[in-house]
Amino acid sequence: MKLSWFYRAAAGGVFLLVMACGRTQVVELPMENVIHLPFGRLEDEVSFFPFAGDVAANDVNLAVREGRFFVGNASAAKVMEFSSYGELLRLWYNPAKNPPPGMLSQVGDRSSPRKAFPYGFVQNESLAVTSRMELLVEDALPPERVERDEERGMVFNQVVVRFAEDGSYRDYLGREGVTGAPFPYIEGVYVVEGDEVVVVCRVGASWEVYWYDREGKRRWYRSFGLDRLPLPSGVPVERVVPSIAGVVPDMDGEGVFVKLDYFIEGVDEETGTVWGIERYVSRVYWYSFSEGRYLSFYELPEERLFSEERVFARRDQAVPMPYDFVGVGPGQHLFFVKREEGEEGLSLRVVDAVSLVARDFRLEMPRAEPVYVRFTVTPEGMLAALVVSAGGVDLFWWRTDRYLVSGGG
Repeated sequence: MKLSWFYRAAAGGVFLLVMACGRTQVVELPMENVIHLPFGRLEDEVSFFPFAGDVAANDVNLAVREGRFFVGNASAAKVMEFSSYGELLRLWYNPAKNPPPGMLSQVGDRSSPRKAFPYGFVQNESLAVTSRMELLVEDALPPERVERDEERGMVFNQVVVRFAEDGSYRDYLGREGVTGAPFPYIEGVYVVEGDEVVVVCRVGASWEVYWYDREGKRRWYRSFGLDRLPLPSGVPVERVVPSIAGVVPDMDGEGVFVKLDYFIEGVDEETGTVWGIERYVSRVYWYSFSEGRYLSFYELPEERLFSEERVFARRDQAVPMPYDFVGVGPGQHLFFVKREEGEEGLSLRVVDAVSLVARDFRLEMPRAEPVYVRFTVTPEGMLAALVVSAGGVDLFWWRTDRYLVSGGG
């Protein structure tokens, strides 16, 4: 799921409802293993404004596995792999958009294990890494290979490129599997148990999930549309406006977690006039592919974005922020982050989706004002972040893995 912050401003069935009762003890977590990357065009630097002319191309992505940081830099058409000490280990780059690397050996040169691999990225974004350290990169297709569905107004122009353990190009995944037709807009690429690959796409207000085995054969496909979502009780159905805020695969099983934000129409009791909408509740549902239905949900603590007087608040007005669903860790642990108005750092809530026990944390953040933040949950259960500020890019993690005890133990 492409969750990043820019500091600019139905279905039937039986469900389990759990509300947070009272406040849990808040644990302070410091940043660890901080690596700083400067802005620039060199192989171990990040191209970000003002270095890139196209602001829309400034998408910097992060994947972390076994202590290694993989940083995708779309505007520079490259992916960098760093050790936990900040040493550049490997580089995949488009030679047409980058100078020749000076600190890495080229393919075929046995003088150093630190290698540079040329590849013609067009618009690389989401990243994922298998247990065998194989790199997966979302990339766009050149214009001549783009497919269009004029009737539905859809564009299919993205694939998932796979690089082998030795860094060489392997193949790419499309909708049907290896060398398949291109995807619609990709929200995220994930590697789950058994090195299976999950690609989450967004098509208008609907979301699509493509699930592949480790060889690239498609196992599952599901579409999540607004007309097939579970609805909360206690309010007339016709007043509920659901929205899918995110879809993330269960890293251990064969299902996905779907975050739904529900809004309700505000109706004047005397005139019956609809005056606007307001947030009602947010839930994360677990959907089982094998059973084809939603089985349970966790309801986030009540977070009202606005009072009735502030529904149409200006963008420059400070308002409380809701929880963002940033990822899923091992043992079905759900990670939620939010900013606290008037306080430093971030609040993190980690919920065991089995026992529904929640733990709250306060996360230390860099002192410099961030303009862009990217989160990822590692396979080991650490929450990692990439933070862009005026002085460059910082990579680090918080040791949340030490607190993940399945079953609430």
